[in-house]
Amino acid sequence: MSRVDERRQGATVNLALLFGACCIGIALLLWVTPKGIGLYYDSMTYFESAENLLAGLGLGRVACEAFKPLTRHPPLYSLLLAALNASGVALPIAGRLVSGLALGLTSVLAGASVWRGTRSRLLMLLALVWVLVSAPVLNVFSWAMSEPLYVVLSLAALLAIDALLASPGPRVVLVAAGLAALAFLTRYVGVLLILGCGLLLAREAARHRFSWRDLGIFFVIACAPMAIWLARCLAVAGNATGGRTLAYNPPERGLLRQGADTVIGWFVPAEALHSEESAATVLLAIALIVTLVYVALRSRRLGNAAGTGLADLHVATSLAYLAGVLGSIMLFDSTTPLDDRILIPTYISLGIVLLILAGQGMRARLVLPAIVALVAFLVLAVRQVGQLGDALVRLRADGQGYAAARWVQSEVASRLEELDPTTIYTNDLTAVYFVSHDHACGIPTQYAEDDLTRMRDRLQEKGSVLAIFGLVSSEFMPLERLTDGLSVVETLADGSLYIGGMDAAP
Repeated sequence: MSRVDERRQGATVNLALLFGACCIGIALLLWVTPKGIGLYYDSMTYFESAENLLAGLGLGRVACEAFKPLTRHPPLYSLLLAALNASGVALPIAGRLVSGLALGLTSVLAGASVWRGTRSRLLMLLALVWVLVSAPVLNVFSWAMSEPLYVVLSLAALLAIDALLASPGPRVVLVAAGLAALAFLTRYVGVLLILGCGLLLAREAARHRFSWRDLGIFFVIACAPMAIWLARCLAVAGNATGGRTLAYNPPERGLLRQGADTVIGWFVPAEALHSEESAATVLLAIALIVTLVYVALRSRRLGNAAGTGLADLHVATSLAYLAGVLGSIMLFDSTTPLDDRILIPTYISLGIVLLILAGQGMRARLVLPAIVALVAFLVLAVRQVGQLGDALVRLRADGQGYAAARWVQSEVASRLEELDPTTIYTNDLTAVYFVSHDHACGIPTQYAEDDLTRMRDRLQEKGSVLAIFGLVSSEFMPLERLTDGLSVVETLADGSLYIGGMDAAP
């Protein structure tokens, strides 16, 4: 068999493995979500924006009977849901299909990245399987959120950037910049993907390995959709940041511990570390091992093999991503959790980098750092296999969030559907939207006296209802103030319904 035939046969085998992994990923996600895709507050924003776009209102939500344009979240996920819904697919099913396809493509792109960086089919196969058995990946992708789509676009963008560094050309610039732009239009943190890739391209341009002209084209194409979207947000809402206000909020120790536990939990059981000192020690050891292996391998000349820039790209963009998340917490939203959902791009990049470093180390006969990188990856993978069984049982047992049985069987939501009120005030807008299939107004928060007066006036109108799910949390007005002057319609297992004096029953 000639070398050409061998290469063709090898390419066929690789394509078969990648296609098989994609199909398994789609089937796996559908299998672990028999009760439907997980639904959360953000899911309501995406779904309702898709509905309103198709209804001709534009991207946004109907908040207390007033249209509120979508600005806090980028538009691409809602646009994709709207496209599927327009073709006859119900939105919850559309969200499930997008997540399933995203899982399959994430496995494919991780495998393709490792193959490009190492030319090792064994390591590529490890990457394919690792993504599919990773509990953090399944946990995050089983929700109707924008993170799965962002992971796919960011991995594809990094592959395109690496191809651009290997073979510069206008078409590759267009593809790479377009993917980076789409990543931003999925999650705002995608701006840091653009920045990280741009800095590496600038480094190569300074070394005369890349054209400054192509770098300028990359930034123009990647940033143009960002500028257009932010200008649109400013025009329709008067705020390009989705209502976020700039204020310095140092991250709390509990939040930092959560982030440390998340990363540690990828390798070892974080719950076994009872003190902050032990958690910090383990986290530092993980970071030190990865850093030393990376420096040991990248400080050597590994030749000009295709894909050697992928490790650099993943490291640079991961550091930029983490810096951006911490910056967002400190300046915009201190409630952002440092959990698997937020850190999932870093998790996937970490596994890819470890496999690429292991493969490149073996190829360069740097045995010790290569073995350390491979062992670190295997510890990561074995930990996920150990967690997989529990994750599968939990995911298949019940729906997540507002797709869970306790919400599907909610008595308050069921009665709301039967009553079909013209105006609903509630402490849980998402429950009313997903379970009762209606729009509602949020009850007043603490000290919002004007909103309380407005709510009382509206609840005196015929067909108006106050629906309380469970207990009223401390962010809202106390229940006794909310219900002052109202009559209880029904006290149910999971809450109560109230109406104003005009509709009150004798």
